[in-house]
Parts: sequence; C-alpha cells; structure tokens
Amino acid sequence: MLLLIGGTALVGISFVVWYQQERPLIEIETTLQQGKVSPAFQLVGQFLRLHPDSARGQILKARILVQAGQPDEALRIFERYGASDISELQAWATAHLMRKEWSNALPVFERILQLYPDDPDALQGTTSCRTFLGDFRAALDSAARLTQQPGREARAWLQIGTLHKSLGNDRSAIGAWDRVLKYEPGAEHLPVSPAEFFGEFGRVLLHDGRLEQARESLEHSLALADSAQAHSDLGQAFQQLGEEGPAVVHWRRACELNPALGSPRESLAQMALRAGQFEMAREWLEPAVRSPLSTSSATYLMERACQGLNQIDAAQMWHEQTERRRKREKLHAAINHVLIEAPDSYWARAIRAYQFAEAGNWHQADALTRTLQSESVREPFVEGLANCVRTHGLLPSLDLVPIHQF
Repeated sequence: MLLLIGGTALVGISFVVWYQQERPLIEIETTLQQGKVSPAFQLVGQFLRLHPDSARGQILKARILVQAGQPDEALRIFERYGASDISELQAWATAHLMRKEWSNALPVFERILQLYPDDPDALQGTTSCRTFLGDFRAALDSAARLTQQPGREARAWLQIGTLHKSLGNDRSAIGAWDRVLKYEPGAEHLPVSPAEFFGEFGRVLLHDGRLEQARESLEHSLALADSAQAHSDLGQAFQQLGEEGPAVVHWRRACELNPALGSPRESLAQMALRAGQFEMAREWLEPAVRSPLSTSSATYLMERACQGLNQIDAAQMWHEQTERRRKREKLHAAINHVLIEAPDSYWARAIRAYQFAEAGNWHQADALTRTLQSESVREPFVEGLANCVRTHGLLPSLDLVPIHQF
C-alpha cells in the first residue's frame, strides 16, 4: 500500500511539473495560431527565461520569428533543434524562402511531401523552388499534383502555363491558361492582376498566330488597366490582321506610356522607312537604340535610316553596333537553350549562379559556385565568378563564357 501511495504521489508530482511547463506552451501555440504575433512573442520570451533549454519553446520562438518576418534568428534555432511536425517544417522552409534560399528550402519541402504527399503548401513551395532553380520540368510535375488540390487548381494551372512559356511551349501554355479561366473566368483571385494575366495570355496567343483571340485578350487587358506592353502587342495583332490604322494608334500610345520600349518604336520606324520618311524613322528609333537593352533589329533599322539620309559615317557606326548586338544575342540564345534543354549541366548551373549574383542573391550564387568548384572541371569563367561572388565584386562579362562548349 505504501508503495502504491508513493508511486501515485510521484506520478501526481510529475504530472504537475509537466502541466506547469506544458500549459504556457499550449497558450503560446494557441496565441500564434490566432495570428497574435506580438503577444505570442512576449509569452515565449517569458517562458524561455524560466526554461531556456526547452526545445519546444525554442522552436515555437522560431515559428513566431518567421511570422514576424525575422528569418535569420529563426534559421539558427531550426538548425540547432530541427523540426518534428508539419507546422515546424513549414516555418523552416518559409524562413529559407524569405531569404531566397531556394536550394535550402527545397529539401525541407520535399521532406514534408514524404510525410504528407498531398500537402498543398509543400507542393506550392516545391514548385516555386524548382522554378527559381531553373528545373522547369521537375516544377511541372509538382504543379500538376497541385491541380488535384481543391481550391488550388487555378493557381496551379497558371504556374503550369508560365513554366511551359519559359520552356518555349506556347501551345501548352495556352492550354494551361485556358484551364485557369475555367476556374477563374475573370482571373480575379490569382497571384497576378487580371490585367496582367490577360495581357500575357494575349501575348502568347499572338506568338502562336491566334490573332483574333490575341486581340480579344489584349483589349480585355487594356479595358482593365493601361499598359505599354499590351498596347504594343495589340498593335502587332492589328498589323497582322491587316489593320494598320489601329496598329499605329496603339504603338503611339505604347510609346507615350513607356518611351524606352523598343518594339513599338521599331514597328513605327519600319512604316516610316517603307514610306521613305528616313528622318521620322530616325526620330522614332533614337530613344530605343540609346538603351543598353536595345536589340540588333533596332540598330539595323537605324543603320537603314542613316543610309537613307546619306549619313555614311553614322550608318557605319550603327552597322558595327548591330554586329556587336547580334553576337551578344547569339550568346544569350545559346544560354537560354542550355538552361532549358540541359538544366542540370555544368554550364546551366554556372549561368544560374551568374543570374543569382546579378540579382543580388549572393547566398544562392555562392551555393552554386561552391558546388561547381568541387567538381573536377576548372573553367576560368567559373573561377572568376566564384571570386566575385565571395567578395560581392564586379561580375565577369558574359562574353567570356565559352559558347563553343555549350
């Protein structure tokens, strides 16, 4: 009897100790789930002052830090204590996403999918990470699984269409975006605005030669919001439909909205050149060719305008500019080809590292260059890029990429 009483007392004491520690944790969890971030942060601070070694308390703090937009400290906690359930894993992955650390977030999302194969947030996160890392085909797989999740269909098909567009599959993109409109006829509950969606849809339809559909989609976009790109594309649709009057109106409006946009200026310059209006063509092209993003087609048209004006030296200068731009465009075409067709190849990863560094994502660029340097291949461009990434210095020119090795 004494043993029974003693054992019962010991259990009771243990329960009291457990309850005293567990009750505040439950309160913190409930407060966080209610979206009350500041009160939850105060409660977890009070708890950790009494129990600084509590793993659950520390992980709750990490989750609260993620909600508060402070991923750095949250990641230090997760790296020390790990994560054991889906809410903790989601917070861990989200912290990496907040820092644009796609390659770190991806394995966390994949771990969630091992435990919960149909978790929609993990499927969305996996798709986003794979997309940012340039693995478009793998992203298509996870996005396709997301289409089976009720309430996520429209966003999933939007992402599938965007991925197909990146892969150059315009017809597959059109098919996917048609599915978007079955779930969201007005495109009103998407990550992009309705005007942006219909504008981009119209542009892909135009590239695929579906002129009437393109015109309708672009006009719908412009009815929602004025856009230089949509006016430019609608002008192209009207021209291909044989209606040059409306085409000119839309090209001029595009130039008003965005004077640096090259496409409508090139179209207006081509019309002026056909009419022998060389000075007008030069005036249309002037803002476009001065941009560092100008194309070889723009500088070629400027060369023709100068020839028509009998400006021989200027024509020669623009001819040289055209040749340089064509060389650069050939390099970029080769780069895009290798990124799409061989995303896991050495040079695809090197170019992605360059792009991450160019965008200021030094962490992701560093992760990729370190992996490349660990391989047996030693390329001067990659070595120079790695050094620049380490020091956040000036990036090497893409012209140094050995295009013949692609």
